Amino acid sequence: MTWQTEEIQLRWVRIDKFLVLLITESLTSINPKLPDMTQEPLNPQNQQRPTVIINQAESNGIGTAGFVLALIAVFLGWVPFLGWIIWLLGLIFSAIGVSRQPKGLAIAGLVISLIGIILLIVVFGAIFGAAAFL
Repeated sequence: MTWQTEEIQLRWVRIDKFLVLLITESLTSINPKLPDMTQEPLNPQNQQRPTVIINQAESNGIGTAGFVLALIAVFLGWVPFLGWIIWLLGLIFSAIGVSRQPKGLAIAGLVISLIGIILLIVVFGAIFGAAAFL
């Protein structure tokens, strides 16, 4: 390192210390019970560093796919063959997703798919039943 980079680093250390002092003074004026943070640690090498654990939320990709397919099928379910395939895929993916955690979207997709398939069977049964009388 050159003397210029060392000088820049020393300036940043001074600025950091100044900001810590400024923030500490303003916080202690609000709450005087706060500990004094302006003192430097005695031995920074032996300090324990905090461990940060990030928990990612569990996801149920198959259940979510079943829910999305069920929603798409609500709009495309009346298109012959394409809509029927989407209803069935939504039903299958949602049924598989119910066995995994979290179950929320999978159950919603299963309910939407079942209601849609029942409606399709009733509507087409009524159409074919009416056509039989003609």
